[in-house]
Amino acid sequence: MALINTYNTYRLSNYLCSILKRSSIITSIRTKAMVVDFDVLDDFTTQLMQKKANKWENIKIRKQLPITKQSNLTNTEVLKDGFNEMNFRELNVIFEKYLDENNHYKLFELIETCIDKKICPSDMILTNMLTMFAQISNTDGINKLQELCSVTNPEFLKVNSNFQHYRAETIWLRGNVSKAIEMFEDTYKENQYLRRRIRLMLKHLLYEAVSKRSEAVLVNLVNFTERLAKNYNDYYLMTCLWQVCFLSEWFSDQQVAFDLLERYSNLRRAVINQIPCIVSISLKYHKTDPVYRLLEILLKYEMKLQSSIILVALFDYRFKQGDLRSCCEIVKWSAKHKIMLPSVQHEKFLRLLLREEPVSHKHKQIQSPTYLT
Repeated sequence: MALINTYNTYRLSNYLCSILKRSSIITSIRTKAMVVDFDVLDDFTTQLMQKKANKWENIKIRKQLPITKQSNLTNTEVLKDGFNEMNFRELNVIFEKYLDENNHYKLFELIETCIDKKICPSDMILTNMLTMFAQISNTDGINKLQELCSVTNPEFLKVNSNFQHYRAETIWLRGNVSKAIEMFEDTYKENQYLRRRIRLMLKHLLYEAVSKRSEAVLVNLVNFTERLAKNYNDYYLMTCLWQVCFLSEWFSDQQVAFDLLERYSNLRRAVINQIPCIVSISLKYHKTDPVYRLLEILLKYEMKLQSSIILVALFDYRFKQGDLRSCCEIVKWSAKHKIMLPSVQHEKFLRLLLREEPVSHKHKQIQSPTYLT
């Protein structure tokens, strides 16, 4: 029996070693591969779950405290006197409370007291405060947190490049996009740890920048995303910029999107992941032009599988409207270009043709483009 157990242990250790080796190989391959990070939803979900977990933990801590101590947590004067006796978890509770309330004045007071007492909240609390200050373009708040971390948490300050990416966001929101891009790019180059966060920050800044209709800003953004693609093989931000320009109602923006696709084959591969989102959003708001433009692009680059996905969505959209003519054109167009539609769509077409389905007149009929005839 002892011999069998020893053998099983040996087999298990070998199995674990093989998994670790395989994992390191996969990690190496992924590192060398093109960076196209489409896990924004995952990142958002993780942050949300972490925030909820922290909140419930803080509520639990509050309930465990005596009533007098709970009231002291919101009394600034009492806090100053009692900071030395306060533990780390209680400090996080206070910061979490004022973050939830967006009470910037109280947060400033707490940060100053923390600097004076040389005590620091958790990294998560610091990150949440930095994010808040950056989004309201409050440079003073970021400077105060840098001062706090320089005496209490220098490692956090170092890992986060002295909060340069947060300062870049404040500068961007104040209108100096070119300077902000320069700061973002320097931080991206120097700190690999922050690259994912920078991509997520810029994703949310791109739309507003393009919508302001500044030709100079758009040129800067295109050049910036091209540098990331060429120097770091990172096409994520170029993909985000492409989507914003593609969905724009301005022809000049749409042309930028077409030009980027023409020049970068890696972008074309990345765009495939955006197709369901673009089609879903466009049809939800009854905007069919972007869908037809996307169909043109896919036809040009012979992406028949993706074309089929769009045609199915477009057919179902027209079917719900009871638009027999448009459904007929879609079926004929798919046959002409040898793009197969699933049998379900053909059955729906027959039912519509025979008027077995009730016709909906909710939406106004929209003339199909000539290239679908």
